[in-house]
Amino acid sequence: MKGKRLSKFKEEQGQSMVEFALVIPLLLLLILGIIDFGWIYHSKIQLDDASNIGARYAITLDNSQTSQNQIKSQIYSALPNVPQSNLTITITYSSGTTGNVTISINENVTPPGPLTNVFAFNNAITLKSSTTMKMS
Repeated sequence: MKGKRLSKFKEEQGQSMVEFALVIPLLLLLILGIIDFGWIYHSKIQLDDASNIGARYAITLDNSQTSQNQIKSQIYSALPNVPQSNLTITITYSSGTTGNVTISINENVTPPGPLTNVFAFNNAITLKSSTTMKMS
């Protein structure tokens, strides 16, 4: 009796290795996708925060070239790890000193993982953020 049971298990010795070999690429794809998505999401949150900081600073200033440079400086300092060449900042005032100010920021992001390089065209993703606040 024991001989028949042991021979049955001997026939299935390599089964777990074959299953592991089939499943590991899918697991790696999932893990790398999670890492890339998390990195992109983190960049988007930073961009939203910088847009908000720029708009809060802009509502205290007037509409001049000097104040726009000061606003951009505030936004750049809120994004210390992002090269300024990757950012496009647009500052829009509406109707004088009592209107709204809108800060729009576009960032070209190149995620570090290999998955986005495969699925994103020209290896870059453009993230956009916009904040509008009423002038005080």
